[in-house]
Amino acid sequence: MYFILPDKDYPDRPSQIWTQGESEDTHYYLPTYDYPNDRLTTETILTVPASWITVSNGKLIQRQRRRQRFENVGIEESVPSSTYLITVVAGEFDEVKDTWRRHSRHLLCAKGVAATASPSTMDALPP
Repeated sequence: MYFILPDKDYPDRPSQIWTQGESEDTHYYLPTYDYPNDRLTTETILTVPASWITVSNGKLIQRQRRRQRFENVGIEESVPSSTYLITVVAGEFDEVKDTWRRHSRHLLCAKGVAATASPSTMDALPP
């Protein structure tokens, strides 16, 4: 699990948290057998700042405001998947939306760089 936060050298860096478990690193942040042949369903519940964008595997099942600045986000994946595919991304992102051949596309990029991410980056994405 990676925590990208502002620091003294980059005080304006957008805050981000994300996982990278491929192919056998998920056990460093989640107790698991952690081999590609291990498949399971998941339910992920995150408490994050309410202003953050949150992405994970599966379907959004809960979004509940907590206190003034936080929210709980619940995501459920009902299709058994390899543990290295478990993904959690949360942070300060800009969202670029586009339509291609009647399909909506969404691109998340670091806060403040959306203008440079579109449209050429979106053209490289499949529907």
